[in-house]
Amino acid sequence: MSTSATAVNQTRKLTISGKVFTIKDLRRVAEVFDKQASLAKRSDHHASTEYAITFSDDTTYQSDSIDLFSEASVAFPARPVKIAMSFRNFKLGRHISLTLDHGNASYGNLATISGSEPEWVLQNFQILKEALDAVRPQAAWLRNHQTLLLNLIALGIGNALVWAIGLVMDPLMKGIPVQKLPPESPWRQALLQSLPLLYCILWLMYWLTGICWAFGVRDWLLRVWPSVEFDFGLEHLKAERAKRTRLVAVATLVAIPIGRTILYDIMKSKF
Repeated sequence: MSTSATAVNQTRKLTISGKVFTIKDLRRVAEVFDKQASLAKRSDHHASTEYAITFSDDTTYQSDSIDLFSEASVAFPARPVKIAMSFRNFKLGRHISLTLDHGNASYGNLATISGSEPEWVLQNFQILKEALDAVRPQAAWLRNHQTLLLNLIALGIGNALVWAIGLVMDPLMKGIPVQKLPPESPWRQALLQSLPLLYCILWLMYWLTGICWAFGVRDWLLRVWPSVEFDFGLEHLKAERAKRTRLVAVATLVAIPIGRTILYDIMKSKF
């Protein structure tokens, strides 16, 4: 009895995140596809190669040439928001694809290599990975410490809100007589001993006051440093750059209220 060998297809995938792509990066990655297209053409294999750029107004440029990725091509009145590359060798069953979506989407940023030859799949996976590893990382501290960022923003907003409420309430409270506890009062001694606990409760109150707004502020900050960013196209369409220049207000919102409160508490405890 004779048996025929059945080709087993193998697929490897690479998720892409935390990268800032330039035209130079796109051309370097596209060269991996272009090389396979040249090899297929030289062997007279039936193959196809396609590169595409989609803009924010749903216009798409498509080509089988790497020259699509040039400054002239992306100098379009709308912003580039999606990149797609695809190579397919129909005779040998080889396939390479890449999709990039500008922004923070958890899907769509993926490189895929498949074929029935494990060595070819592994070799081209490594080559494509090296080309992608060379892309400049989105080196923003806040992307790697999102939970810490959320809590800092919550404390900053809560501190600022409580401080603002205090400014409004102080004039109203001036007409209400408040009797201070005498130095020998046991209540005064108990409060002094409980100061660390009360201090923690105070900061917990700041956090609870600001946490509802903190999620929105954090999401806005993460959009300013998207997981996948396209640093090409017309300069005035690069919205993230413009937003980064406005971050002084956000830094003030977080840093100054917290610093003011800590400094005030330290001075109060000393004097």
